[in-house]
Order: sequence, then C-alpha cells, then structure tokens
Amino acid sequence: MLKKYSQPLKCLLFASDICLFGLAWFTSLTFAYQLTLRACLSDPMQAAQYLRPLPLLIVSWALLVKYMDLYIARRGRRFVTESIDILKAIGVMVAGLVLFSFATKTADFSRTFILYFGLTAAVLLITGRLLLREGLRVARSRGYNTRNVLILGSGNVGQRIAHVFHERAWDGFKVVGYADDFIPAGTLVNGQRVLGTLDALSSIIQQSGVDQVFVALPFKAYERIGQIMKYLENEMVDVRLVPDIIHLSILKASVDNFEGMPLITLSEGPIYGLRAVMKRMFDIVFSLSVLVLLSPVLGAIALLIKLTSPGPVIYRQKRMGLDGEIFEILKFRTMHVNAENDIGPVWARKDDTRKTQLGAFLRRTSLDELPQFFNVLKGEMSVVGPRPERPEFIQNFRKEIPKYMLRHRVKAGITGWAQVNGWRGNTSLERRIDCDIFYLKNWTFLLDFKIIFFTLFRGFVNKNAY
Repeated sequence: MLKKYSQPLKCLLFASDICLFGLAWFTSLTFAYQLTLRACLSDPMQAAQYLRPLPLLIVSWALLVKYMDLYIARRGRRFVTESIDILKAIGVMVAGLVLFSFATKTADFSRTFILYFGLTAAVLLITGRLLLREGLRVARSRGYNTRNVLILGSGNVGQRIAHVFHERAWDGFKVVGYADDFIPAGTLVNGQRVLGTLDALSSIIQQSGVDQVFVALPFKAYERIGQIMKYLENEMVDVRLVPDIIHLSILKASVDNFEGMPLITLSEGPIYGLRAVMKRMFDIVFSLSVLVLLSPVLGAIALLIKLTSPGPVIYRQKRMGLDGEIFEILKFRTMHVNAENDIGPVWARKDDTRKTQLGAFLRRTSLDELPQFFNVLKGEMSVVGPRPERPEFIQNFRKEIPKYMLRHRVKAGITGWAQVNGWRGNTSLERRIDCDIFYLKNWTFLLDFKIIFFTLFRGFVNKNAY
C-alpha cells in the first residue's frame, strides 16, 4: 500500500541494516579472532577468508526481507512483533552461515564467533529500528513529512482505514476527517469528525489542506464515483479507491495488474506456485521417513489383522480431495468384511458393532490411519490439511453447512487444525469447518509444523476417535 511513499523508507531501512550487519561482522571478528584493521592489512589472505561470506549474507538478507515482508508496516504491527521477525531472520542467517562454513571449508568459523555475530546483529538491528521509528515519530509529530488524508465514507471500510492510519502513525498519514452524505457535518465517528457532504469536497480539501483522498464508499453508492472524480479532477490530491469487498471475500483477497487493468481476486486457494512445490517436497520426505521408521509397526499391525479376522489387511474407501476429485483412501481394516452391505454408508459411532476387537484399538489410537502416508506419496493427500470426507455425506453437508466446499481448495490431510483441537469423530461439523477455514486463511509452513507437533500429543489418542 502507498508504495510511492514507502520506497524511500524501505531503502533507508535496508541501507541501515547493511551498515549494521557490517559493523556486527567486524565486531564479532575482533572479539572472536582479534582480527583488527592492522591484522587485516598485515595478512590480507587470512582476512579475506573471514570477509568472503559477508556479501553472501547481504544477498541472503535481501531475499529474507522480500520473503518475510520485514519492511512492510502491517496494520496494528507493534515493535515487539517487528523485533521477533528480525530475530527469526537472523536465526535463518546464522543457520545459513553454519551451512556455508561447513560446505565450503573456506573459513572455520567457531561457535564463539557465530554466537557473537548473532547476538551483535540482533542488538544492533533492533536498536537501529527502534531509533529510526522514534526519529520518524518525533519528526512527524512536529509536522514534518506528514500527509493529510480525507476519507470519503464513514462506514465500516472508512472506519477501518482511519484505524489503520491511527495504528501506523509513524508512516506520517493524518486523517483529517470524513466526507459523507448520510451523516450530518460535525458528527464524530470513532473519534474522527464528518466535515461535510461529497458535494462539498472542493471546499473541504482547500480548508483542511488535504493531499490524499481515500474513496471508501459502500458498494451501493459506487455510482457516485464518476461524479466524485469530476469534483477532484482540478484538485492537487492523490485519489485511491478502497473497494467495499471485505464482506464478499471468501478466502484471501488480492489485487493484481492484468494487462493494465486492476484485477481483484475475492477467493483463491492459499497454496500455489512455489508454496505448493515446497509443501509437496515436504510431504514426500516426511511420508517416506514415517513409512521407513514405522515399517516394523506397519508389518506387525498387518500380521495381527490377518491373524484375528478374515479378509484383506487394507480397506479402501472413496473420499473427496483437492478440487472435488475422488480418490481411494487407504486404512488398515478395522471392520468385518462387507460390514456396510446391508446398512450402507453410515457415520462412525462409539458403539459401532461393525468393528473387530483389534479394529476398535486401532481406531482409538489412530493407527488405522498410517497407510494414508501412501496416499500422500501418490499426491492424493498431504500430511496436513482438512480431513477428507465420503462423497455420499458431502452431498448433504454442502447444502446444510455454509462454505463447506471451501475445504477442498487444498489437499486433504492425515491430520489438521480441526483434529488437534478435538473436532473429530461425531462432533460439531460447523466447528470443524470453522477450523478448516481458519487453516485455509492462515496457512503457513509454521502452522503445518505446529499441527504436526500437536498431533503427537493430541491427535493420536482422542475420546472422539472411534
């Protein structure tokens, strides 16, 4: 947002970070190796091996800045949050330094040096960011480099914009008030005053020194935008439209440029492109590791099933996955053969008489789900995602539960956010779908790792697993 005004600040932050990185590097060399300027001049070859990784670290930092959005002033972002992000980035840098040292053998960086560098860089970068913020805050509180914002429309969207600028006060945008046809002039709306109607825009702009206008009208008032642009065509202001689409957005909304035309995406699956490739690579590595490590357990369960009841070891059942595709999910058989022939597909219940004695134990401990790692290897499932359901049940669920089909915008998973929060088995479908939608809207690799970790303690044995 407002890229034109944020670019100088981003450049300043990056230049500051690079200088502080260099200072942290040389300080750490001095503490760890007594590599002073005089020592560098007297033995350039030795100095070069310790200085060679520095350009690589700078490039790595530039990539991390882009990937982690470290220079984006997000709404409501606090300094503590920004500091934590910096610490995470430095942690990645330190790990990269260890790998570089190990792989290239160009310099034997001691643990003492790496510890010095990590701590020094963290202290310098966080302190530098704090000083810069404070300097900007002081300058802008005195009226330097500020811009006056007028918001057209005092509804939900307009109030949200005002709140964003209040939270991002250090960016230097000051809301002078609203212009609204439906609220009388002088009325206070969440601390901001309505200055007049849309027909009085020219006089409001001139009297209040406005240089930024944000159009935040409700959807039903969009026919007025053309008239508003006529009012503003002779005013020296920047005009930006904030679409009233928050209530229309299903998943993550985004704005793209399509051959010169703004393209607003209201609903899009969260895992695509490089993210999808990385998630797939993780699924393959993780599934292979589990299948190899647990191969004795898998063999023992298969043997016990064969010895305790007639029939196949593996049970195949149709489920719906990504984009509504039907696939056969694999499980260890926990029921008697042909258990559904007379009654048809039914929801699992606690007193299910179709289960074998061993099957009841396998369900209670979720061990019957282990063959699904083969589904993951085939690309039909992921390690983490919404649990797949039977097509017979989905025909009713999609009619009864709002947004039910959104869960099929990602691959089905062996475990998921709903499962680690206890919503499995014969529990509330609505709460389960809420968890699935939360996963889609907030997906990150960190969330996947968190779910896998919680599965070890909450996911396998559960009172609702039957």
